[in-house]
Amino acid sequence: MLADIGRQNLEKHQQLDAEYADRIAENEADLADARKAWQDAIEAARQKREAKEAEAGPEGLEDPGSIMARLNDAVAGLGDRLSKQAEKIGVKGTFNAAAVRGLGAGDAADRTAKATEETAKNTRKLLDEIIDGGLAFS
Repeated sequence: MLADIGRQNLEKHQQLDAEYADRIAENEADLADARKAWQDAIEAARQKREAKEAEAGPEGLEDPGSIMARLNDAVAGLGDRLSKQAEKIGVKGTFNAAAVRGLGAGDAADRTAKATEETAKNTRKLLDEIIDGGLAFS
């Protein structure tokens, strides 16, 4: 009886091993087919791209000089704009609690610059009025 059970067990294992080997072979065949289809699709896409490029010719390409000219136009004056923005940006700080109150007011140079800008703006208005004939000095 033990010999019969051992024989049945061996047969069952052999049957399972055979089924497993069949499944592995099927999966490998499916994988090979999928790889072939993938390679064929890549080749077809490459051929289409080459045909499209040959059809378009060099007319579709832009001259590197014009690209550089457009780039130079786009960045012209960028340095001036950045330096103006950098002048506006400032960092202030203190470890003194009494000095914290003065952080929002700005320093003497800021106040002088603002006053100078206002003076220039008002002087420009007066000059424009004089040119237009709207002001007369007596």
